[in-house]
Amino acid sequence: CLPGGFCEIEQPYPPELLAAVDSYAINEAISFPCNSIADSIPYAQSQVVAGMNYEYTLNTQTALLFCTTFVPLPVYNTEPTSQCMVDTTGDFGPEFCLSAAGPMPAPGDE
Repeated sequence: CLPGGFCEIEQPYPPELLAAVDSYAINEAISFPCNSIADSIPYAQSQVVAGMNYEYTLNTQTALLFCTTFVPLPVYNTEPTSQCMVDTTGDFGPEFCLSAAGPMPAPGDE
């Protein structure tokens, strides 16, 4: 991985990424078909900046989301921000979970 560039990351994903994805899912009422949020992220990469940029693919019940999340350094005292683009032509849903453990509860139902 080149300094300043994106580097592929694998599970276990960083807690900051999972927390930001969970927060985004709750705010956008996204439901996941998999047992966990981590099992709903088939691909992720990170970039060190004034915090951390994450680019990842998110498997949901209704589409694939191609997302970017910025998690700022704690000194900035600001919340992570996420943007996603929707793709309904790719492979998504329960059969594309990374774990065979089955569906997870909807956000807020845990």
